[in-house]
Amino acid sequence: TCLLSGLLMSRLSRLDKITAVFCCTPAGSTDMALIASEFVEVTTPIAVLQLVRVIGVIGLFPSMIALILRLYL
Repeated sequence: TCLLSGLLMSRLSRLDKITAVFCCTPAGSTDMALIASEFVEVTTPIAVLQLVRVIGVIGLFPSMIALILRLYL
């Protein structure tokens, strides 16, 4: 899933494939930025998109779970 999401992101944006795959990998933003520094020169997009992913998950999943519980209970 991460590989497919990264390849789709590289197609839809100006990111190269390696950067896009690192952006879509579910891990800590610092871990991904440190690992990516071995492969790419600029790791800022990776750290920023990892942070956006975490904020999105924290903000989105509680609302989705509450909605699902209201619909099915």
